[in-house]
Amino acid sequence: MGVIWMSKVRTNTQFVTVPAASTFTSFGVTTFDPIFTAVRAALPDGAYIGGGYLTSLLAKIPVGDIDVWFRDEAAYTETRTRVLRLTSLELREKASPRLAGTTFVGLAGKVSLNAFEYFSSPEETIDSFDFTVAQLALVGTNLIVGPTTLADIRAKELVLHREEFTILSRAEKYLKKGFAPGEKSWEKFAQLAGPTTLQLTNIRRKLARAAPVPNPHQNDLATPVNNE
Repeated sequence: MGVIWMSKVRTNTQFVTVPAASTFTSFGVTTFDPIFTAVRAALPDGAYIGGGYLTSLLAKIPVGDIDVWFRDEAAYTETRTRVLRLTSLELREKASPRLAGTTFVGLAGKVSLNAFEYFSSPEETIDSFDFTVAQLALVGTNLIVGPTTLADIRAKELVLHREEFTILSRAEKYLKKGFAPGEKSWEKFAQLAGPTTLQLTNIRRKLARAAPVPNPHQNDLATPVNNE
């Protein structure tokens, strides 16, 4: 695996396919960036948009790179050829300095063709992601999502999908976008932020501000009643 916040070890997550158009509408998303629209239309079979761009789009917060993932090298090569033809978008090709693939830098953002790893299916791709809110793949007219992905995006709740998660900067990225960790994820983040090092100070403060508020009634059912 090319990046350490992803894992190709499959989980038992049952992904769901939903219509993209009605899902976008339900989140109040009715207009799209022209680069996103053009790249989406240009994708061949075996290529799809997945991850954080779609998360930000649904959450209606500033979007980042459009990440495109592939089934195999043939899908990557065909996509690269098609995107290169989109000259009206003023895209300029730039080789990725860190990972295999191609990044197209445009006036409205970046399109990253991720060829450092190929996946047998969109489900395998998003199953490798660290957070449930990032588990989206746009395949044709459908979205493939995790079972809690859409609800977590609506609530802006940051829930870990991968227990082997170890990179706090990934959590910080979402905290800056207005997401807050759920109780179980908060415990993991707090554990990782434990050492009092200068590098983690700002992240620890952000996590503290985003800590879930304890429910004072959560143990009510377990409290014995005294009838005397």
